[in-house]
Amino acid sequence: MESIGIGLAGFGTVGGGVYKNLESNRALLTQRLGASFEIRRIAVRDLAKPRPVEAPAGLFTTDLDAIIAPDANALPAAA
Repeated sequence: MESIGIGLAGFGTVGGGVYKNLESNRALLTQRLGASFEIRRIAVRDLAKPRPVEAPAGLFTTDLDAIIAPDANALPAAA
């Protein structure tokens, strides 16, 4: 099965919502699309800022270039 790596630019209302929906609907999306989606990196301005949705700390970075790494196939921008 194909794995599609995603890098998010921002993790406010929109980015947090994208993350939450991909995580909570992972099985359904995989079943319907035949591919799994994996958030690999999340670029934010401030690592210490409280977030509307919890995500593993290791996903966050302040380096916007880090979400364009070879292992991220899709880059939804979420301001």
